[in-house]
Amino acid sequence: MYRSGKIYIENALKEIKQIASILWKKGWAERNAGNISLLVDEDMGFSEFEEQASGKINISCPALAGKYIIISISGSRMRDLAKDPLNNLCLIKISADAKAYHLSYSGMFCSDGNPTSELSSHLAIYQKKIEENKPVKAIVHAHAREIIILSHKPEINNSDDFNKILWGSHPEAVVFLPDGAAFVPYKTPGSDEIATDTYNRIEGKSLAVWEGHGSLAFANTPMEAFDLIDIAAKASDIYLRCLSAGYEPKYLSEEEQQKLREL
Repeated sequence: MYRSGKIYIENALKEIKQIASILWKKGWAERNAGNISLLVDEDMGFSEFEEQASGKINISCPALAGKYIIISISGSRMRDLAKDPLNNLCLIKISADAKAYHLSYSGMFCSDGNPTSELSSHLAIYQKKIEENKPVKAIVHAHAREIIILSHKPEINNSDDFNKILWGSHPEAVVFLPDGAAFVPYKTPGSDEIATDTYNRIEGKSLAVWEGHGSLAFANTPMEAFDLIDIAAKASDIYLRCLSAGYEPKYLSEEEQQKLREL
């Protein structure tokens, strides 16, 4: 975890820059795809900033009332975020009734852009994890092609189907994603519907897979969140490469997976 205050923000921005660069180079963030956010519990002086604009929140997120979130702006590209994070991130404050957000101009973050269209999903995830008493500080959304390809497999209709492949294909997926991923059937990107469905499916999870769209990971730091997507992508890639070579992977047995969990 980061230390509080200015150092927290500086370290987080360094990670966000690094992750944005990796996502772009991997081809996991075409055009303006992908987004990153950071939940800031402390004020850190943000209350002194001028509130420039506001927007409605259509989902329920009472636990976020009064909190600040640093989040990528709508239309921003990861390649630009990697070079110039301050002009591709905005700072928002959730209203006291959690029914609106206020865009804050700090002289630091972008003041003339709206938060990503996936804002509702970010809010829903933060809300859910606070309700579970397992709060997270960061969310990374990426279009990892390996995970998207696997999500198109007709036989995958739920989380159990997806996790059977994930855990069976690579030991690291068992170790670092012991609760597996939440598989969310296709919904319109950027909609409140996909945010609500994600909220309903992620209990106990740290990764959500949006069918045919991408994945979101949530953790204590942006880098930890990225790592979860990276591990899931590697497991998906191993499975897909086995199929392309003409055979099914051997799969880790339930007993082998249990031994890994015990470690």
